[in-house]
Amino acid sequence: MNKLYYFFILSISAVLISCTSDDTSNLKRCKTIDISGLTLYGGPPNAGKIDYESDDEAKKIGLDDYRMRLVNRYFGLPFDEEKKHIQKISFEFEDNRVTYIDENNAGAYPLDILDQKGDIIDKRKINQIVSTYEFQNDSLFIYLDDGNRFFAAGRTKTGDTLVVKRGFSFYRKASGSAIKMDTTRIIDSRIAFGYAGYSGVDNMLKGDTVVFCNVIYKIY
Repeated sequence: MNKLYYFFILSISAVLISCTSDDTSNLKRCKTIDISGLTLYGGPPNAGKIDYESDDEAKKIGLDDYRMRLVNRYFGLPFDEEKKHIQKISFEFEDNRVTYIDENNAGAYPLDILDQKGDIIDKRKINQIVSTYEFQNDSLFIYLDDGNRFFAAGRTKTGDTLVVKRGFSFYRKASGSAIKMDTTRIIDSRIAFGYAGYSGVDNMLKGDTVVFCNVIYKIY
């Protein structure tokens, strides 16, 4: 099931960001954030992808810093709040068990509970659990007492880093503006234009803007 969160407002290359620091060897927390695929589209008269990398400001302060300015400009509050949320989640593996802790107040949002077939049967906020776990196709599943389980994070190919992915999309047009966060899909131009109600750049009007990027929170 696709989770989609809406943040309405009034009005890549990859970038690595420090997330937090923790010296406890067995404790895994978000250490860095990888922002990739930052893409901007503008409407007429020059409708199409915006070459922000050639902006004078990008040359002045450096491309990575300029990308972060754009991310904060278009996704500011939702991006910052999701970063804080992920920072409060930790994993500690010992023997065949994992301690999962979500320090957010009652959990920021419910997790999908899966049965043994992998079907979603419930939603539940989980703040702390010590239980068995398994990796399937580089996905970490943590088991509940009743034998059901929930997806907790992905895993890199090397196996030493957990990952949580979020897609962010922004649009601005005459009818208003909105930021959307997708927790299960990598956002591309087709999805971003769909959120804005467009089939593509040819539908954009003067003054319209569509922006998207994907964020990988690395936990190790």
